[in-house]
Amino acid sequence: MRKIGLQVSATTAQWDRLGAAIDGDLLRPSDRDYSRLARWPLQTDDPSLPASIARCTSPDDVAAVLRFVNERGLPFAVRSGGHSFAGHSRTTGVLIDTSLLNRVQVHGTTATVGSGARLADVYHALHKSGLAIPAGCGPTVGIAGLTLGGGLGILGRARGLTCDALTGAEVVLADGTVIRCDRDRDQDLFWALRGAGSGSFGVVTRLTFGASSEPRASAFHLGWRGESAPNLIDSWQRWLPHAPDEIAPALQLAVPARIDLPVHLRILGAVTGGDAQRRAQLRDVATSLGAPPQSQHVEHGTLSRVKGRLSDIGAALEAASGTAPGGRTWARSLFVDTALEREVVERLVEATVGYRREGEARELDLTPMGGAYNRQAPDATAFVHRGDLFLLKYSVSLDDPDGHRQAREWLDSVTAIVAPHATGRAYQNFADPDLPDPLNAYYGTNLPRLIEVKAAYDPGDLFRHDQSIHPEVRPHRPHRAGSQHVTHA
Repeated sequence: MRKIGLQVSATTAQWDRLGAAIDGDLLRPSDRDYSRLARWPLQTDDPSLPASIARCTSPDDVAAVLRFVNERGLPFAVRSGGHSFAGHSRTTGVLIDTSLLNRVQVHGTTATVGSGARLADVYHALHKSGLAIPAGCGPTVGIAGLTLGGGLGILGRARGLTCDALTGAEVVLADGTVIRCDRDRDQDLFWALRGAGSGSFGVVTRLTFGASSEPRASAFHLGWRGESAPNLIDSWQRWLPHAPDEIAPALQLAVPARIDLPVHLRILGAVTGGDAQRRAQLRDVATSLGAPPQSQHVEHGTLSRVKGRLSDIGAALEAASGTAPGGRTWARSLFVDTALEREVVERLVEATVGYRREGEARELDLTPMGGAYNRQAPDATAFVHRGDLFLLKYSVSLDDPDGHRQAREWLDSVTAIVAPHATGRAYQNFADPDLPDPLNAYYGTNLPRLIEVKAAYDPGDLFRHDQSIHPEVRPHRPHRAGSQHVTHA
């Protein structure tokens, strides 16, 4: 295995040569725009600032930077959207910024997308052609990180994961070679990129998707008082296996940071299809759960409009229950394959709404699985989570960005309640730095094949971070200063 260098910088002349070797920009701390681009978007006071930022505009730029860091043993990371919960796109070395690789081209039903594109860019381009791919709602989320880790969204139960729509990828390997993989070329790498592609095999610079027609859709937001939570969660999870694939009803229990504000339960999502079909299915949501909502809001339109509206609603809800600027969020996830017993649901709700502390916001977010998510075999792609009922994400936000111990106390309490009744697996796009065995949690029975792919395409383990796949089986190791650190996020 390649030795880890201790060098965390380079000489001015070396930086100058790197800047001259790429067509993009190389930013140093004294340069304009450095401060804006250097920080981890999910934590404004993050102290881990890069020595330089390479804003790449082509695969050749990426290859030049990889040669530079490889020759000098410099740590590095790759960032597209920067939404890694675990901060895997942070580094004190060279930050490879792919945000300028953001071109979106649509030809027929094929969309070719630069890995630096955000979801809003992709949706806008596809909408102009009357097309869509299954993906999330956050407009600033990077398409690369979302796709390479799987990709859940409001079309998922009807059309599958974002990575299920992926038909090809352009990748820069550790030695600077640029390859294009798909179902006919480098099939093993293409298989691995669909669910395990963030930070282990290479730098993805371009993605190709097979798009389909953009459906008509309705966004809905149904609200209940917090005391309804045990009944509603119990009813929701038992109704879900019978819900139509066209409906994506995420359930959220939100505890505001201000203890004078009430706890809220909401079902937020979208339904696609014809007008009459959508109206009937929306009526079915409330009646199936056995309790009419205290508040409801529905908007109809194209899928792109609905996704924009859901994003607006999500931002408003976050502002109402989140923390003050400068705070931080910690999150974990668990996949659940069968309905939780009522006693477990009651304990989960009590752990969330009880013992509230000023400045601490908590949230349970239950994302529905099933439908097209589960119609592929667990080994059809690297995304192994194909037989589950829902994904539980539980998060805590604190005004104190250093409140890891306090956050972990609550996260541990929820884990202790739910883990005995869950699958033992977690969502790789909600990376959790505290997972004791992250690789098995993220990849399950697909891990042995992923290790083989890693050994074939990055035997020297250039692409590595705290939770990356290694070319041989080794126990999970904590991060060490100066280690290579790379991901798409």
